[in-house]
Amino acid sequence: MKYLSSTIRYTSKGVPVIENAAIEKLAERLLCEFNPSLLNAVGEIPIVDILKYIKEKDNLVINYDHMESVNNVKILGRINISQRLICFDEDLANDNQKRTIFRFTIAHEIGHWILHSEKPLILDRTQKILRELVDTENSIMPKKTFITSRDWVEHHANVFAAALLMPSKLYKQALVNIQYNDLGIRNRLGIIYLDDNDYNRKDYNNTISQLSVTFGVSFTSAKIRLETLGLLCDERRKPTHISKYV
Repeated sequence: MKYLSSTIRYTSKGVPVIENAAIEKLAERLLCEFNPSLLNAVGEIPIVDILKYIKEKDNLVINYDHMESVNNVKILGRINISQRLICFDEDLANDNQKRTIFRFTIAHEIGHWILHSEKPLILDRTQKILRELVDTENSIMPKKTFITSRDWVEHHANVFAAALLMPSKLYKQALVNIQYNDLGIRNRLGIIYLDDNDYNRKDYNNTISQLSVTFGVSFTSAKIRLETLGLLCDERRKPTHISKYV
């Protein structure tokens, strides 16, 4: 199944050059294809069911195995494009306390399949085609700067995962609902204003917590989504650098 436009440009390493907005549209298209009504009701996206849908539609193999650690960092999942194989750590899948991590990992691997399955990837210095992408707790952590091709590949998958689990339309509506119904806010709905006031910080943390529960994601994922969608107005005082006093 071809997901990317024929006009997409690729780097010499096989990495698609694609904007975040285009990745968001791909995630929304998948949701509409799976079940259009999902975009009409705030709540958890049934990511396991979407994985099963992708499996059947694209003839994928989904396995659950015990995965070891690499440099003391746990492997969460891996994908072999040529074999059409996606594997998840069975301990992660069965640990309810890590449910949000498992949900994000599923969405992340779906992102790899949709965004990185059309061209061979070359992500190391050997110039050999990469057989599989192995995702650890570290590799799926968001970064602020992207230097290597691998950085960009993981960034793509993270953007896709966030958009799939927290569709922008639903996320914004959930925020308004929380502000109106739980916080009693009536003005400037849909934006969180954060400053150094203790009450505002408490409301901010409570709002993020409720958003994370609503969408079945971690506090960190909900917080990053808020920021990337431009829904946070952060007016906290920045600490003055010591050089100002020298």
